[in-house]
Amino acid sequence: MKTLAAVMLVAAFGFTARAEPEPSPKEQVEKVINDHMTEFRDCYTKRAKVKTTLAGKLVVLITIEEKGNVSDAKVTQSLDDEVDACVAKTMKTLTFPSPGQQVKMKYPFDFHK
Repeated sequence: MKTLAAVMLVAAFGFTARAEPEPSPKEQVEKVINDHMTEFRDCYTKRAKVKTTLAGKLVVLITIEEKGNVSDAKVTQSLDDEVDACVAKTMKTLTFPSPGQQVKMKYPFDFHK
């Protein structure tokens, strides 16, 4: 009888179970990068100790293969040679959810103290 009452409540009030929408590919990439942001930030902070005025934007073009591995990471907007190299190297270690095909996208970093 309790099951019937629950069904009637659902029908009467229009409760529906909704699955969360699947994150977009861009959101999936952002999540993986944000999960590793400490590593990217370390690239900047190590160099900023020497170059105390270092700050600004760095943009990386990443190539994500169909299985989610990063085959290439090229800096398209440079901040500093050492920071650029460190960020690109770190980016190549990441694995993203499989996009099913090769995908290229730019990702910006804005580094400030």
